[in-house]
Amino acid sequence: MNSSYLRHPALWLLGGLVVGALLVGKVMSPAPLQATATHGQDNFSVCTVPVNGDSEAVVFLDSLTGDLTGGVLSPNGKFAYKFDTNVVKDLGADAPKAPKFLMVSGAAKLATTTAAAKMAPSVIYIVEVGSGTCLVYGIPAIPKAQQSAFVPIASVKMRTVAVRPGG
Repeated sequence: MNSSYLRHPALWLLGGLVVGALLVGKVMSPAPLQATATHGQDNFSVCTVPVNGDSEAVVFLDSLTGDLTGGVLSPNGKFAYKFDTNVVKDLGADAPKAPKFLMVSGAAKLATTTAAAKMAPSVIYIVEVGSGTCLVYGIPAIPKAQQSAFVPIASVKMRTVAVRPGG
């Protein structure tokens, strides 16, 4: 039997590439892509957040009123669930007369107690720029009613120095 082909480096390289590609294909499965979007203009902000493996919520913040509203689109093309709260009310004493807000979404695996609804793997961060207060809201993955409230998770003061208006 002629074994001269076993001494050819290009064949070994080609064989290694084929075996490597097969092993990588078996060991590394492709991860699903997760994306969210956030946009703000004038006195409005909007973002999307995953609610479960099949759907996401769109969340809208009206900076003039402080109303935070969200909805989950159902497979039939209609909003199945609606969430709301008022972030100015949740700011309490930290709420300035003319609040300015930033909003982003993020991922979080929140613990669920037996009394609480199962939480979506996402949170909404609302920052009031003047006070530096950050409010964090969760979303029930499967709410108990079509109309539900965002779940306040945490509040933290991100800025420790008071900011004077106009200066």
